[in-house]
Amino acid sequence: MKSLKELQETFQRGILAGDDAILAEVKDSAKEKRNVLFGVYRNAYVARLAEILGDDYEQLHSYLGDQGFARLVKAYIAPIRQTSGARGGSGVTFPPSSGKARPTPSIERPPNSPNWRRPSPMPSTGLTPSRLA
Repeated sequence: MKSLKELQETFQRGILAGDDAILAEVKDSAKEKRNVLFGVYRNAYVARLAEILGDDYEQLHSYLGDQGFARLVKAYIAPIRQTSGARGGSGVTFPPSSGKARPTPSIERPPNSPNWRRPSPMPSTGLTPSRLA
């Protein structure tokens, strides 16, 4: 029998790195297979991390819009899922640009928008795991 620490590490690898070894420890239910049941945790992790980023970067989300912000979040989460722990230090700062993405312009006044006003806080990111896939 695996120790609690071993189970936790296997569970974390299953969520962060997509390692399916944990499925040997999960039982099928009467209604769903184990991969579907564990998929709930994988999707919840991505959704929660996206929500945290949306809360921490409300103005950036408003400026980029749902689709642009979802792309940014997806690009940010991908390396975290493979190398980090639960929250992965998210929400403190976005990592430096890898050179693949253009720098984000100032959100004080977007180009060609002389009447733009700072958006009010958003209650939710509106991002779902399917939009991040």
